[in-house]
Amino acid sequence: MTNYKLSPYDWEALSAYLDGALDGPDQARLQTRLANETGLNAALRQLEQTRSMLRAAPQRRRPRGFTIPAALAAKLRPATSSFGLWRLVSAAASVILVAVMAGQFLDGAATPMMATMADEAPQAYMLEMAVEESATAEDAAGAAASEIVPEEADLAMEDEALRSSPASKMPTQITLSPEQLVWGLVVVVAFSSWMAWQQWRKLPDR
Repeated sequence: MTNYKLSPYDWEALSAYLDGALDGPDQARLQTRLANETGLNAALRQLEQTRSMLRAAPQRRRPRGFTIPAALAAKLRPATSSFGLWRLVSAAASVILVAVMAGQFLDGAATPMMATMADEAPQAYMLEMAVEESATAEDAAGAAASEIVPEEADLAMEDEALRSSPASKMPTQITLSPEQLVWGLVVVVAFSSWMAWQQWRKLPDR
């Protein structure tokens, strides 16, 4: 094969000339050069021979297809969608458990504060009542004995009101220890991972 010293543009022009892709002016200029340049004309003949040899070569089919068969695609699609569903369920379970843990910790921190406020309220009331009793005793010492019974009755009524208030009737809240919450999270993650692994094993290519 003779190596003609042609530029890449000349080789592209010859290839386009053989394919009939040159327009009128370019084709006329190339034909003029072919008539005057021996090397360019020889290169054109070489391209024509190479093209004829390639067209005369036997055509072979590719050994195998690169597309997934329809039957395999039908089996793969449900397994893949189920695998994605279990991953979504696992993520949702983890989020729910984390939310429950956060709620338990927040409730645990708020419960002592509420209990402290509930304990301080009767003490403040008792202190106020004691101050009023002292003032009453100084003004009317003789009537103190007769006022003891009403004061005790008022205190008994206040205690009864506190006991029957909605705050005292609130149900006892069930709290979980941090260890129990952690073990619950471990169980949920382990179960979700096991289910995802079972679905992954059912894939057709496994």
